[in-house]
Amino acid sequence: MKRTIISGNQRVTYTLIQAVRRDVLFQALPEAGIRVYAPKYMSLREIDRMVRERAEELTRMQREVDQRLEAHRLAHRITDGSAILIEGRRHILRLRQGQRRTGRISEGEYILTLPDPEDGTTTFPASAARRVASPFATRRAAGAAARRRAT
Repeated sequence: MKRTIISGNQRVTYTLIQAVRRDVLFQALPEAGIRVYAPKYMSLREIDRMVRERAEELTRMQREVDQRLEAHRLAHRITDGSAILIEGRRHILRLRQGQRRTGRISEGEYILTLPDPEDGTTTFPASAARRVASPFATRRAAGAAARRRAT
């Protein structure tokens, strides 16, 4: 569940996941993401209070995650022909242009279709690859490729 709190002059939006657990876990994620895992029995008011108390630290941690990710992206550009690992197997990335984001595995290649890049280059942000190449989508694509080969 998405929640937003205001702490001083700062607005903090976070995703709350309540589960059977004893403690509260704060997690800074890339691209302005903050996740809070809290016990089911804990009230929303109490969780919001804890986030408000840590708002400055959480936003600092989130900025650091984004800075590290951006440095990594610049050092390791992903382009057409790059070698990538999907579930431990090496594939060659093939970028295609299309209307929708899709991804499929075909004979040692991962074919990623993306809308036209805004800057006209063949590179794209890793966030686009993560959205298309999620573990579930990758397993589904690998299973479909195996079924096609078997028939």
